[in-house]
Amino acid sequence: MQLGVTGAARSGMVACGGWRVGSKLATTILRETSQSHHPSRIRARFFSLESLDKEKGNRERVIILGSGWAGYGLARSLDPDYYQPVIVTPRTYFVFTPLLASTAVGTLEFRNAIESTRLIPGSSVIRGWAEDVDMKNKKLTIQSAVERRLKDYGNAGEVERGKATGYDLVGGEKLEVTWDKMVVAVGSFSQTFNIPGVKEYAYFLKDITDARAIRRRLLECFEEAALPTAPEERKKQLLHFAIVGGGPTGVEFGAELHDLITEDLNRIYPWLKDYVKITIFDVAPRILTAFDEKLGKYAEKQFARSKIEVLTNHAVEKIEPGYIHTKEEGAIPVGMVVWSTGLKANPFVTNHLGKTFEISGEDRKGEWELVKNPRTKGLQVDNHLRTQLRSKTDENKIIPSDALYAIGDCANLPNPLPATAQVANQEAQYLASTLNAVAKREKNRSYVTAPVISIANEKPFAFKNLGVMAYLGSWRAISDFGHHKGLSGHAAWVLWRTAYLTKSQSWKNRFLITCQWFINWAIGRDINRF
Repeated sequence: MQLGVTGAARSGMVACGGWRVGSKLATTILRETSQSHHPSRIRARFFSLESLDKEKGNRERVIILGSGWAGYGLARSLDPDYYQPVIVTPRTYFVFTPLLASTAVGTLEFRNAIESTRLIPGSSVIRGWAEDVDMKNKKLTIQSAVERRLKDYGNAGEVERGKATGYDLVGGEKLEVTWDKMVVAVGSFSQTFNIPGVKEYAYFLKDITDARAIRRRLLECFEEAALPTAPEERKKQLLHFAIVGGGPTGVEFGAELHDLITEDLNRIYPWLKDYVKITIFDVAPRILTAFDEKLGKYAEKQFARSKIEVLTNHAVEKIEPGYIHTKEEGAIPVGMVVWSTGLKANPFVTNHLGKTFEISGEDRKGEWELVKNPRTKGLQVDNHLRTQLRSKTDENKIIPSDALYAIGDCANLPNPLPATAQVANQEAQYLASTLNAVAKREKNRSYVTAPVISIANEKPFAFKNLGVMAYLGSWRAISDFGHHKGLSGHAAWVLWRTAYLTKSQSWKNRFLITCQWFINWAIGRDINRF
């Protein structure tokens, strides 16, 4: 079975692990640390892939595809005494997604919202994509990811949308690694509904590279509008910023953009402030449908006070350079469109994991397939986060896999949960703690009298709703704790900032975020374009 992947998290079981690579990838750099080591003392050394097998010992190798909330959280929490985590990801960092909107407008710097996966104690990182999965022999073929400079980068100052760095990832040489457990944590993609022009001309907000592209385009619009030769209509077009999607991501970006404009850009470009316009489009009757209706109405009133236009019941038909077309308004001139309308399944799950395969075991002969959720197309898992296998010869025969798990946005539990960072993080913590407990008991059991320890005998996953929050600008926010309990205004803003600060993954970033917030308050944001 051949699979092409963009980044995912998996775990699988095997008696021993082996690697096979091309000559140019015979060595790589492993950053090795222990729980007691300070990050500054991390020791870098070269190793052959064969030596990684020797270091594995009697531990199980867990391949984790992806470095998002699910994959990163799992790798951090697995006990290295029992498991050898190997992260396969085209990006070697974790993104603290709730802060992406802040980085896109300069409230925070980009590095404040990312953490290096190479600093996870006891873990190894391979930068690449899964290309082929052998389920029967538990082998994963990986295509390494290398950077190549864009040929047209720098020509007349043009940068391809989404490639703000001037580099793109391309496939390098391939390597092969065996696994004992594999966890699919590939996340999801932005939902475009196949609307013409969205992929080509809209900006997404899923990764730090998206935030960089948005900040660059935003400042470009102001720079062009500030030219003495810019016509009036062109100024109005350039400084009209459209946001499609009234969920937390779209709302928070609109709020952060409003703060940037009113607190910094209006001071630098005072003659342009009357041209600036922010519009949020949503096909639903109201924005923030995941929040209590009372809190949603509070958000709309706050936006009206901030002169952010909210157009609900508006369907986008297409996007062209400089225009967004809606069914209700027709063509609307805009300088930038930020697209945040929900999620769709990762193509790795829908296409490559949709193929049939063979698995080992006397009672598992014939061909099998992974069970998918018919609505989301994600992987169906049980309450222990095990993927479900269906026999191709008997559709009524469905068994769980103790070697292949799925967590995060690409996984669907029997009782569906929203595709949020909170859910993905809790699933990662549950799976790690459960696997750690199983490994510990398995090590201590009597091999003569006691049965094999199974994850099926452990406590099932239970989601604890900690509430949802959204920033509304001007130091105001809303928090929904469920059961019609919530908070709004400045108090909710304090809670919003406190929660995001404490949930940040390292003390270094907590310190830097605090400093950046103070600097912005004291002397303003950095609005340099680079």
